[in-house]
Amino acid sequence: MRLLVLALLAGLATPALAREHPEMTPAAIAADRANFRRCLTALWPEAERRGVSRAVFERELAALEPDMRLLESMSGQPEFERPIWAYVDGLVSEARITEGRRLIARHADLLRRIEQRFGVDRYVLVALWAVESNYGRGMGTRPLVRSTATLACIGRRKAYFRGELLAALRILTNGDIASDALRGSWAGAFGQTQFMPSTFLAHAVDFDGDGRRDLIGSVADALASTANLLRHGGWQAGRTWGYEVALPERFDIGTGLGRRLAIARWHERGVRRPNARDFPRLGDDAVQPLAVQADHRPERASGTQPAAKPPSYWPLRPGWLLDTPQPLRDPRLRIVAGPERIESGWWDQADARRDYYVVETAHGQRGWAFRERNDPHAPWMLHGWFG
Repeated sequence: MRLLVLALLAGLATPALAREHPEMTPAAIAADRANFRRCLTALWPEAERRGVSRAVFERELAALEPDMRLLESMSGQPEFERPIWAYVDGLVSEARITEGRRLIARHADLLRRIEQRFGVDRYVLVALWAVESNYGRGMGTRPLVRSTATLACIGRRKAYFRGELLAALRILTNGDIASDALRGSWAGAFGQTQFMPSTFLAHAVDFDGDGRRDLIGSVADALASTANLLRHGGWQAGRTWGYEVALPERFDIGTGLGRRLAIARWHERGVRRPNARDFPRLGDDAVQPLAVQADHRPERASGTQPAAKPPSYWPLRPGWLLDTPQPLRDPRLRIVAGPERIESGWWDQADARRDYYVVETAHGQRGWAFRERNDPHAPWMLHGWFG
C-alpha cells in the first residue's frame, strides 16, 4: 500500500534524528557509575518485598562491578538496525532448517505432549528455538546479575532493568538455576528461548518434573515454557502470523493504513499471494500491508489531493505497523523525508497532532516515525518499518 504522505526526497539534507538521550551523556554515565554501589544497596527493601533472600542479595551484589561495555549495545540491536530481509536471511539457512527437522523428529513425543497441554504448534516452537539460540548453542555468556545490575543503575532504562535484576535475584532465591549458570545476553535474556527474568517468573514451567524450572539445561522446560508464554499471550491455534502479498498498482489508499478487514475483502480489492497461491482461510482478519513511493520525486500526495503528477508506487516485501508506537532510541537514525501531516480521521484522531517523518538506520532500514507537534520535549516514536 502507498504511504500517502511520504515523498522520499533524493538529496534532502539529513539532520540527526534526535539528540543524545540525557541519561546517556558522558557526564550522566559518569555520575551513575560513581553512584553504582549506593544504587544497588538502595534496592534491598524492594528486593525483600519481592521475596529475594538477604543471603542471595548480599552474595550476588556485595562485590559486583558494573559492565560498562553494555552501554554500547543499547543502541545496536540488529532487529532495529538491519534491513528486515537481511536480518531474516541471517537467521534462516538450509542448515538450520535441516537441524530443525531433525530435532522435531528427535523430540516428537515431547512436542506432542506440549501441543496437547498448551495448544501451540511444534513447528512454531522449534522455529523460535532456532531463532533465539540456534537450538541452545548461543544462549549468551554474560553473567545475568551483572548485566541487569549495570543497566538498573546506569543509563536510560534504569526503572525497567531494576525490575529485571530483582527478578533474576528471585530466580536464584528459588533455586531454579544456579548462579554460575545464569548467563545470557547483554540485556538479560537467557535460556534456550531467551526469556527475560520477569518473563521467567511469570511463565516458566517445570515440564520435565525435576522440581526446577530450567530454561538453560532442559529442552522440555524451555519449549514448554515458551508454549505457556504464547498461550497466555493470546495464542490462537490454527492461525498464521501473516502472508506475503502482491498489491495492485493503484491500490486504494482510502481504506486506511493499518485497517483490519477479512482476507476476502482484501482479495476483492486485488490483494493476491505470490505465484497465484490461494489464501487458505478467507474469513481471517488481516491488517493492510505497507508499500512506499518508488520514484523519489518531490511531488506530494495526501489522502484527498493527488500529487500534481501521479507518482508510481510499488509494494515492498512485507512491511508492518507496530501495534503500539515505541520510542526511537538510536541516535544514529537520520531523517530521510518530512515532516508531513495527516488530516484528522485518516488514521486516528491523534495523527492531527503529529509530524511524520521517514527515518533510516545506519544499515539502510527505513521506518515511519513521528513527534507530537506542539511539545518540543516530546520523544521520537516509531510507528512502523518498511519491509
